[in-house]
Amino acid sequence: MALTYKERLEFLESLKKAPVDLAVADRMVLYARDRVLARPTLLSLVRELTNLDAYISVMYGVLTQDEWDEAVSDYDTPIEGDHAKLREKIRTFLFAYEHLDNAIYDFKIDEVLRAFETSLLSRTRNIQFLLFKLCCRNPQAVFGFLFELARKNPTVFLPYLSSLIVRCKTAEDLKTMYIRNFLAYIRSLSRSPSIQSVVAYQCFLYICCFRREVVVDAKDVIDWIFVSGMAGRMNRNVVEMFCGLFGYEWKVFSSYDHDCLYFFPFDLPILDEVANTIHEFYIHFRR
Repeated sequence: MALTYKERLEFLESLKKAPVDLAVADRMVLYARDRVLARPTLLSLVRELTNLDAYISVMYGVLTQDEWDEAVSDYDTPIEGDHAKLREKIRTFLFAYEHLDNAIYDFKIDEVLRAFETSLLSRTRNIQFLLFKLCCRNPQAVFGFLFELARKNPTVFLPYLSSLIVRCKTAEDLKTMYIRNFLAYIRSLSRSPSIQSVVAYQCFLYICCFRREVVVDAKDVIDWIFVSGMAGRMNRNVVEMFCGLFGYEWKVFSSYDHDCLYFFPFDLPILDEVANTIHEFYIHFRR
């Protein structure tokens, strides 16, 4: 799509005044292919998709299953109130997501990753699977990006990192290296009951539930988690699953009331259309 210098300037000025309109996401993706417009357009697209996904994800948590099924139905059966609004927002999200997903490999990966840096601070259930898809093609870039973010803000980004490690099919030697790096990070932590430490150790137990061979090399760390009482501050479901798999025992919990202990970013997306885009690369938990 060849744009004149004037058209580029006008579009950049429009982005300063208002976010992109996801209803014309197909045109926005074409603008993003322009070398000059790529970064601001991708940033605006991802930001608006994230805002919409955050709303959809909240509604998923408060609706009954029947209400949710009605909202995501392909049929145009009339519905009223907030459900009608939600249905329209889901359709807008999927329209924009599909166009960005279809073009995601065409952009410079650094530009896409930079667009996600802020959006990952939001608790969403779908948009992060664009990163998942990028990871299938270029795991080193995506994991490098997440390791860097985790060093800056571990409580937010360690769940992304650990969840992606276990859920995304990548070359076995790379996955082994990432797990080794994660364990090295765990060993470098001060053994304190801070939320940062609790999140980090919980993420490691979560990895162990998928990659059970890791437990042998990390027995000292795992024993300390239970001897110190750290396990009692974690998400009960993670600890009980780990105990059931490996013969440990813990009964008393006083977990922190913190979202990062209950959010696993790469659990299956809540929209089937998004799940269908990554199913061949997705690892399901097997007990």
